[in-house]
Amino acid sequence: MALLELRDVRAKYGAIEALKGISLTVEAGEIVTLIGANGAGKTTTLTSISGLHKPSSGHVLFDGQDLAAVPPHDIVRLGLVHSPEGRRVFARMTVAENLEMGAYTRSDKTAIRVDFERVYELFPVLLERKTQPAGTLSGGEQQMLAVGRAMMSKPRLLLLDEPSLGLAPLIVARIFQVIQALNEQGVTILLVEQNARMALRIAHRAYVLETGEVTMTGPAADVLADPRVQAAYLGEG
Repeated sequence: MALLELRDVRAKYGAIEALKGISLTVEAGEIVTLIGANGAGKTTTLTSISGLHKPSSGHVLFDGQDLAAVPPHDIVRLGLVHSPEGRRVFARMTVAENLEMGAYTRSDKTAIRVDFERVYELFPVLLERKTQPAGTLSGGEQQMLAVGRAMMSKPRLLLLDEPSLGLAPLIVARIFQVIQALNEQGVTILLVEQNARMALRIAHRAYVLETGEVTMTGPAADVLADPRVQAAYLGEG
């Protein structure tokens, strides 16, 4: 049984149908990436999974449980955690307080301390900035904080929406290194990323979305090598 399964998921914004019957699976231990142009439905797919936007029809199953009636905060408790596009850190709270907010569903203080250390090990700059208000961080540091905050929720499945958007190349490389490190530590990842080339290089499998529909799927290496993908998303062909 897949850790995550979407069965014919449709989602609307008013009269506009953003998802037109999305079906996909994510197996435990995988990195799966969704690629596609702006407006293809990638972010809506993630918000439909995390409960922030309820599908109009279809089913979202996490570890076999249908999430239709589960509110977003309880979805987090199940281990399905969403790091949204645009970082959305709590600007007036310190770095450490932002990380504490990530652990709001947890009561295991010893394990929380261990995860603080884990975040600071992956992102040493957050340790240096832990008493600073999050709003004073650079864009790259805020993205690191957003990922770190999601890690504090102890995810089994982490939804990452555009983690490299607007960041300098060196920071982008670091973000992707951390995504791989998290996966090696046992976190399953569903990644939406406009940097299709880098996403396909670290993913195990990929889905290509176009106007709310899956138009291609397969091993990430095969999708990366496909001439249609190279022409549409990689500036080649």
